[in-house]
Amino acid sequence: MTENRRKSMKNEDDFDIKKIISRFLYYWKLYFLCVCIFIILGFLFLRYSTPLYKTHAQILVQDEQSGSPSSSSFLAGSSLQDFNSLFGIKNNVYNELGILQTQDLLYKVIDDLKLNINYYRKGNVRSVELYSKTPFHVKFVPHTDSLKSTAFNLRFLKNENGYKYKINNSDLNIDRTASFGDTIQTSIGTISIIATGSPFEDADYFFSLRPADEVIMDIINNLTVSITNDETTIIGLTYNSNIPKKAEDILKTLITEYLQRNLIEKNKTK
Repeated sequence: MTENRRKSMKNEDDFDIKKIISRFLYYWKLYFLCVCIFIILGFLFLRYSTPLYKTHAQILVQDEQSGSPSSSSFLAGSSLQDFNSLFGIKNNVYNELGILQTQDLLYKVIDDLKLNINYYRKGNVRSVELYSKTPFHVKFVPHTDSLKSTAFNLRFLKNENGYKYKINNSDLNIDRTASFGDTIQTSIGTISIIATGSPFEDADYFFSLRPADEVIMDIINNLTVSITNDETTIIGLTYNSNIPKKAEDILKTLITEYLQRNLIEKNKTK
């Protein structure tokens, strides 16, 4: 009796397994299609998503009376610049942390790196910011301090004499062809475009002009300044960007301007 039951249960198990396999084989085209779709979506995500990088730096704040170097800076694990000759860093590390985030310093960073002008190459899915790899630079002299964000489309045209470009901005009623170095008058200021020597791709480009206040907000949102350890006077800086070189330049310039400010303050007290 028991043996018969075991055989009956085994037959049921065999039957269930066969049933599951048969259902799988019946819908195999659907499963295969789903796998293909997920593979394609994964490829598209990796191909067109914008990666975000973190760049780190550190500043060592020491006592002005200790007689030792006042500040040393490091970027991505290596020495950024030797500031051992500088001194006069305030003893209160919390004050220094606040100074690093002041708008005066950030304005200088923007002006030094010209962060209010951004360069892009248009793509089929997304545009790519070029930063230091741009084949052209823009010189912009505004008519007023109040500037709204605006973008200019560019198409570079090659002929026997080199390159010309077509610039367009429908909001400002600009649609003209010009040569490198020409001065273009607009209602917001004068624009001049020069070549950097980097090769042009067979693509459309554009650049954006942004007010400094807007750029400052971007920097503040991506910049983290903190004390790494309560037992030390090391200030850690982290900047998030999809362009590592841009993040590195921002931290370098911020630290340089910060140390320059402290040197000026030290000289004033002499």
